[in-house]
Amino acid sequence: MEKTGATTEMKTIDEISIDHHNKIVTAPCYMMEADIMQVRNNVQKAIEALVGMVP
Repeated sequence: MEKTGATTEMKTIDEISIDHHNKIVTAPCYMMEADIMQVRNNVQKAIEALVGMVP
């Protein structure tokens, strides 16, 4: 990934990653062992962050 210029960040199921420069929000929940409520909560955080980026 680094060869493409991308950087990676380690996150927990309770965190999301936001790239304000490129306007990208990601939720790592699908890559972790998590129950359905943890996935829902992580996705909800990502949605809220995305909505907050819209003018």
